[in-house]
Amino acid sequence: MPVTGLAQQYVHAPTSFMGVDGFVAGWMSNLPLGTFNQDWYPGSGVSSACPAAPAPCVLPSETHDPLFLSATGPMAVGGGVTMAPHPGWQDFQVLSGLTTTSASGAMAAGQYIQMPFTTGGLTYADGSPADVKFYVNTIGLAPRWLMNAGNPNQFGYAAYVVDGAGTPVGGVIETVPNVSALTDPNFRLVRAPDGPGPGIELNANTAYALRFYVFGVGGASQAVWDDTLFTMSRQRIAELSVTTTPVTASPTAGGNDYAYTFTVYSNGPDDTNARIVDPLPGTANGASASWTCVLQPGGTPCATPSGTGPIDANEALTSGQSAVYSVTWSGPSVATSDTHDITVQPLDNNPIDPNSANNATSIRLAPTPAAVLPQPVPGLGWLGMLGLAALLGRVGMRSRQRAHG
Repeated sequence: MPVTGLAQQYVHAPTSFMGVDGFVAGWMSNLPLGTFNQDWYPGSGVSSACPAAPAPCVLPSETHDPLFLSATGPMAVGGGVTMAPHPGWQDFQVLSGLTTTSASGAMAAGQYIQMPFTTGGLTYADGSPADVKFYVNTIGLAPRWLMNAGNPNQFGYAAYVVDGAGTPVGGVIETVPNVSALTDPNFRLVRAPDGPGPGIELNANTAYALRFYVFGVGGASQAVWDDTLFTMSRQRIAELSVTTTPVTASPTAGGNDYAYTFTVYSNGPDDTNARIVDPLPGTANGASASWTCVLQPGGTPCATPSGTGPIDANEALTSGQSAVYSVTWSGPSVATSDTHDITVQPLDNNPIDPNSANNATSIRLAPTPAAVLPQPVPGLGWLGMLGLAALLGRVGMRSRQRAHG
């Protein structure tokens, strides 16, 4: 069997921004100018920059990738921290009220700025929620502390992803004791690009926040904050299963005609390529069986539509699609049962199957009696016909005598 590879088990969010795949949302301070509660989806096709005054800002029609994020919320602060647009440059925020001098102190005091979001979700073809994992990969900040003379730059932060209760998920991402020591000219990579695949693991349809605990340095009580963006990826999954009908045996002059069907089903949610194996029964000429395969719904032929002998076929299946195999052969009756397994597995570099318990099923060829065919009734000669008529006459006479007795 092929070993499942990593190449197609994960996928970035289907956007590209600044040469990095997967950006799903961005919290900006200039849509509209001077506000902090409008998040921005880099894949929306809307610029993050507002037109020069007095023209109004045009808000994005989309604020987040709807598959990876079901919702996003405005930037928020905690622990007595306040936030207001910079008086001279209203496209970023000034945080005031910092009272601690370390990451641990900021965590204890609950002083932070955060960007709330709720992960999206997928459904299986049968309508049930798919247990797919999402991942935060790249996280970037616009280093406004390096821009515009006089901006606050004596502060530090500790970056986390937290759940709805504020509990960190996966540990600290980055701690910066003092941003003034950073020299990033464009974006500060809080988390370096990776993926698609395992980054900070998140559950589907669950509330989280990207949270930065902020603290002052050298007695400073202010910080400055600007664009915050992150990328996501997710698992690609396809739940495969196989079921079968019992073997039927129809008597013939030479033994039996045998038949069964089995169905390989992809419950999605992603399309996949599967390896399907049926070694066929080991007795009663089963290994020489003929078989056909059609895709349902639709009834179109499979990639390998028919064959003779053991089945070992690869089939592309979309979410909700089945490959239905019909197996037939003729052979002698069997005195002892024969059982074998039919299996389905994803091919290498295909979506993960989250449930391997239904990837195999057993089929049993039960003992069958020797074929008993109807025997012809022997013909009666003329003497036999006379004897039969006399017998029937005597039976009829006795019946009449009892009736009148």
